[in-house]
Amino acid sequence: MRTTWAVLLIVSVATLGARVAAADPAGDADAAFAAYVGGLAAGSAGSADSVITPFFNDGEGVGSDQLADLAKIKLGKVSGVSTVVSPGGKSAWLVADVARKKGSALRATAVLAADDTGWHVVAAHLSIATPHVKTGDCGALTFEWDLTADVDKAAEPAVAAVAGALDAHRLADIVSDDKHAVAIGSAAKERWTGGAAIKPEVKKLGVGIALGTGDKPRAIAGVTPDGQLAYVTMAVDAPSAYCTQYRAQFVLATDKAGWRVASQHYSERVRSPE
Repeated sequence: MRTTWAVLLIVSVATLGARVAAADPAGDADAAFAAYVGGLAAGSAGSADSVITPFFNDGEGVGSDQLADLAKIKLGKVSGVSTVVSPGGKSAWLVADVARKKGSALRATAVLAADDTGWHVVAAHLSIATPHVKTGDCGALTFEWDLTADVDKAAEPAVAAVAGALDAHRLADIVSDDKHAVAIGSAAKERWTGGAAIKPEVKKLGVGIALGTGDKPRAIAGVTPDGQLAYVTMAVDAPSAYCTQYRAQFVLATDKAGWRVASQHYSERVRSPE
């Protein structure tokens, strides 16, 4: 009888331990992102579907040249992480800083999802803040992102929501009211938190839609397996004074009103460390 109770106790403790381990999805997501950054520093692309690096890339994953560039700038520790887990606990998005040996830290946003193998990065945007440059000659864009569209069918409503809002210059209308919502602009110190703070800044920013072939937005987009988060990676027109396009990644979460933008991150590409 004593032996039986001992076995039951061991099983109960083991079960409790499993429940405790599974009760920290935010911590698990943070660890997965830190591991992903470590892989990038070592020249490994990981398994993300869409990654924007600070360098010249097309947005369709990280190419070997961008991996080499990330290794050259010697990525360091991840800090300042703020993670929002979806209601079902199987997906999350986060914002963080990634140190580098020289220069300011990278600004990072990411979408993560959990499956039977653990948490993994689905989409990410890492950028280096760049100063705004106004130009009096907009005869040609200084940068146009030649992004090849790749949109999962499940993500089409999210893409339509973002594209429609950008086209009407009413992006603020679909910004989440959540206090954790984040917007990161292309320049230093451009970071706003909370829907109430973000909406007026988005109105002032005035980004617009960048159209592709057949007047369809160039986008790479997908939805997490639990259906609660979506990412939309696309080119957007910067304010007219800058005569350029931003690489943008939007993270959207579902609520009663439909897809709402929880995170938006804009950047300009920079030259490689060479």
